[in-house]
Parts: sequence; C-alpha cells; structure tokens
Amino acid sequence: MIDLLLYVLYLIIGLLATGVVLLIHELGHYFAAKTLGAEVEVFGIGIGPVIWRHWGKKTEFRLSLIPFGGYCRLGGSEDLTVALSNKSKKINSAEKGSFFAISPWRKFLIFLSGPFTNFLLAFLLLSIVSSIPVNRVSHSLIVAPISDYSSLYASDVKQEAIVKGDIILSSKEKTFIDWEDFTSWLAQQNGKEVELKLLRDEREVVVNVSPTVIDSGYSYGIANLEKPVVGRSEDERIETGDILIEANGHKIQWTYDLYLLDCDTYDLVFEGVNGRKEVRIEGSSFPFAWETNYRVSPDSSTPFHTAFIKTLDLSKRTAAALIKLLSFNFKEALEVISGPFTSAKNIGRISTLAFSESSRSGIRTLLYLISIISISISIGNLIPVPTFDGGQMLITIAEMVVNRPLKPNTYLVLHISGMVIAWTLIIMMNAWGLVETLFF
Repeated sequence: MIDLLLYVLYLIIGLLATGVVLLIHELGHYFAAKTLGAEVEVFGIGIGPVIWRHWGKKTEFRLSLIPFGGYCRLGGSEDLTVALSNKSKKINSAEKGSFFAISPWRKFLIFLSGPFTNFLLAFLLLSIVSSIPVNRVSHSLIVAPISDYSSLYASDVKQEAIVKGDIILSSKEKTFIDWEDFTSWLAQQNGKEVELKLLRDEREVVVNVSPTVIDSGYSYGIANLEKPVVGRSEDERIETGDILIEANGHKIQWTYDLYLLDCDTYDLVFEGVNGRKEVRIEGSSFPFAWETNYRVSPDSSTPFHTAFIKTLDLSKRTAAALIKLLSFNFKEALEVISGPFTSAKNIGRISTLAFSESSRSGIRTLLYLISIISISISIGNLIPVPTFDGGQMLITIAEMVVNRPLKPNTYLVLHISGMVIAWTLIIMMNAWGLVETLFF
C-alpha cells in the first residue's frame, strides 16, 4: 500500500512538472500567433471537463479539471469546417485573423515558436541550475605522476614534469581551487600542452605538461594524492580523525600507499587523539573510509555558457534517441527517452529524494529534470509528422514552394494520420517499457 501511495505521489509530481512545460509550449504558440496576426479562439489550461471559462476580447480562456498542460486553438476552424462541408478545393474568403488567412512564413513561425520556447526555457533553467551553489566533493591539489601508482591505475603513462608531492597552484590564466576545479579546466584544453605553476619543496616552479595519446583519447598522467585521514569507521578501535602512518611495516604517507600493499592481513598503526594505536585487520577490505572534504560552489562561473553547452548536448542526445525511435529501435531509444508515465514517475522519485537531502539540492534537481522534459518536448515536436509542429512546418514550407495552400480535405487527412502516428508511437514506447520491465 505504501509503495502504491509513493508511486502515485511521484507520478503526480512528475505530471505537474510535465504539465507546466507543455503549458509554456502552448504559451509560445499563443503569443506568436497574436504577434503575427492570427487570432486564438481558445486557450485552455489542463485537460478534462472545463471548470472555469472566461471570454476575452477574441479568445476564450478555459481551466479544466486536470491541471496537465494546455492547448491553443487558432482561429479559422469555422473556415475549415465550411470548406469541408462544401467540398471546396480551397478555403475561400478566410476572415481576418484566421489561421488560413495569413502567409505561410507566418504559419511557420507560429509552429516554430512552441519548440523554440521550450528550448529557451531549458536554457534558462540550466542557467539557474549552473548558478545554484551546492556541496561538492573537494580534493586537495597535491599530485604525483600516475606512473608512481601504475598498478592502481593500470596505466604506464609517464609525466616527467610532475614530482610526487607537488601542489598545483595555477595555469597562465586560472588559479585552481581544488582537484575537481583543475580536472574540469584540464578537460577543456583538448589535449594541448599546458603550463602549470607548482609548489615543490616550498618553492614555486613552472612546468610544461604534455598529454600522452591513448586509444582515441589522451592522458596527462597526473594522479591526485590524499592524506590518509579516517573520516568514518565501522570498527570501534578506529576513530574519525585518526591518521594512518604505517601498514605492515611500510610507511604510509598517502592513501594510495596502503592500496599498493596486497595482503590477507594488515597490521595498521594510527596516530590518534590519544596517541598511537595498532589495529590488525583480517581480509582485503577495510572497515573505514577516508575523510572527505566539501566546498559550496555552483557548476560554473559562466552559467550562460555552461547552460548553452548543456542544452545543445541534451538536444543532440534527444534527437539521436528519437531517430532510433522512429526507426523502431526501441531498446536503444528508451535508454535515453521513456514513455510519459515512466518519465513522470522518475521525475517525482528523483526530485523527492533530492529534496530529502536539502531544499537547495531538491530545487536544483527538479529544475534540471524539467529542463530535460522541455528539451524532449522541443525536439519531439520537430518530428516531421503532421499534428506535430515539425510536420506543420514542413507543410508550410511545401505551401511556399508550390505557392498555394493545401486542399482542406488533404489538410484534414494529414492531421488525422499524424494523430494516429503520434499515439501509435506513444503506445509502443510504453508497451516496450512494460515488456522490458517484465521479461528483461
């Protein structure tokens, strides 16, 4: 019963988040239509029975029982109905403000406005996400050549410019905060040689560090070193703050020094608050974890640039998944995208867990997930199938090329067929997800 209630809670949270994104999508169409000369007959919020309505100057605003998304019905529905009933080959004398009275390029922009609004929403949300400070793991900038611990890294990459115990200070243009800050910067150098200022034996030195090409990537051959300070222990003999100084007769200066020993029994010597103590550990696993430091910081000091890169990356991944979906490669497609209800449940579950950690983490996680939804709706609506914005945009391009509008009957057939294709894809996505859950 509790599992069912949690499922419903997660689903409601996820559906509300998705509904807000869909509503913003429709608002994009609404404002574009009003700007470009097309009237909006009905703008609705939610689905199901209408519980409130208000007639504006030219638009009826509706609020439905279930607050999930919205819809925007453009002016001209009567023009289409009359043309269909009269079996006309074209819509004659469309009234001012009718969708069928404006030029194809205006129609194109109206259809484009929905996906563009979602793309813009994702960019803005990711900018906020990149600006929200959160607790991050922070390691020291004490380093060593990877070759000093080649057995641990399974790598023989050499880095002669680095000496064990060096402390990285800065590059030509940046002073580093911690190891995470340094590696993030290093990844942006795309394998170029870099100049680093180091602290070595209490004096500053400047070195040039070049990467080694390995497989399809590269490695700078630098390892991070941490002091062997206990942060958490399951053994009452070992306390938080104890410093490991010796293991099986070997001096331990860094955490890696312990892992170089391959033994069945470890005789450890700690320096604690109350002096030295010896502890014997049987087996290859240790009942303690090393101390972890944290710092509060945002993702980036340039949130708009970071958000733009993330938005493009998510868009590329979503587009690639949709291509696989349209080619009926459901297994690979669903590794990136999922059906509406599965997606909503996951959004609610992940957001709830994040809020249980902290409000800041919860807000950040929820905004990030909403940005993913927004990009999915943006890219999904660009599918060149009638009833999707992409299909309608394709129709308007065709109208511009042939210099005449579609026949009313053709427009209706394309719209109905597009709805059938859309619902078929949605049903197949959810059905495949259910099959995977039950049988794989």
